[in-house]
Amino acid sequence: MKTGAFIVFEGIDGSGKTTQANKLNQELLKQGYSTLLTWEPGGTKLGDTVANWLKTTPIRSPATELFLLSAARSHHIDHLIGPALEKGVIVICDRFTPSTIAYQGYGRQMDLHLIDMINAEATRNIVPDLTILIDIPVEVASVRNKIKEKDVWEAETELFHQRVRAGYLDQASKQNRHMVKLDGASTPNVIFEEVIKHVYALLSHLHISTNLNQ
Repeated sequence: MKTGAFIVFEGIDGSGKTTQANKLNQELLKQGYSTLLTWEPGGTKLGDTVANWLKTTPIRSPATELFLLSAARSHHIDHLIGPALEKGVIVICDRFTPSTIAYQGYGRQMDLHLIDMINAEATRNIVPDLTILIDIPVEVASVRNKIKEKDVWEAETELFHQRVRAGYLDQASKQNRHMVKLDGASTPNVIFEEVIKHVYALLSHLHISTNLNQ
């Protein structure tokens, strides 16, 4: 039975979500909480192997991409996320099912109903308590991504990334109780002030305390 908290960071490549996930993990550890920082695709040896193949192999079908990501996620849930939540740990994950909906559903234009069914099976219906969407325009992300070598997804067309962003925004409009949208154009510190406000509200609601208070 899940007793911890599951917090997910989402956004297009270059949004700054990874920075915020790391900052949150450091802050919660400093305050005495038990945390697990992980990511998708990856987080386990299998997941990292899948991620490496997908990021470096451009010739594959959308279905291959979806099924490999889902297999890695199922393993991630079984061997890392699920056990941590059962122990009362705060799990912070850089990408989760909203990425699959945005990238494979909207970006690759795969059937959303199929993706929902596969996501439910892969996750054993474990869903985030809070998803933080760091939203920025594709044009801003493109400028940020120019300074590094691009993987297969990052090297996609601007139209692809516009569809992905639209997918995120569509999810945020439908799941406003569990997904909050923050302006990624702000400075990292300003964004983090909003992040920590939402996270502490969640922890209070779930009655999760620090190890120092237990």
